[in-house]
Amino acid sequence: NYPNFSSVAGLSMVNFAAQSGNVLRLTPAHDSRDGLAFVRTKQACARGFQTTFQFRMSNLGSINGAESGGDGIAFVVQNVGSNSVVPYANDPNGVVSPQNFVSVWFNTGYNWPGCYDYTRCDMSDNCVGVVTNDLYAAQTDLNPIGLNLRDGAVHTVQITFDGTVMNVWMDNVKVLANVAVPTLKAATDNNG
Repeated sequence: NYPNFSSVAGLSMVNFAAQSGNVLRLTPAHDSRDGLAFVRTKQACARGFQTTFQFRMSNLGSINGAESGGDGIAFVVQNVGSNSVVPYANDPNGVVSPQNFVSVWFNTGYNWPGCYDYTRCDMSDNCVGVVTNDLYAAQTDLNPIGLNLRDGAVHTVQITFDGTVMNVWMDNVKVLANVAVPTLKAATDNNG
């Protein structure tokens, strides 16, 4: 439970993630940076969990006229360990990462325009999806419902998993409902 990040005790911060006052900054506003933060103590997840967190994307930049901001952020359940540096998002080429994971991916980069296989490719530059081992199990384009990941506002996310399906709310709007994630068991150890 981290009501703020005045203390980051118990967290492993990887690559460019760092404490900044009372917040956890995953990446600085620079090109080609990534950051990850994991709780060092294993959490029981296979039979169900609920989590709530807030995030804000700020100081968005642009390279050579590309859309502003990075690729996004993810909430991840994985069994690699608290110092993992592997990305936990989708890969449209079907190259599966060497580990098992489930992530809720808040995507801000439209990396594959013209691709319409939404198990592999992003719906838009403003979408949220559940990713299991590099493929989308489900995703929602946030543009039609008026939610903007890059608007500089603080956004509140709630994720629930009942042992079978996952639900995701952003700013009190249910954006993903009853997403089956049978692979979540594989993303945990023998104790769940």
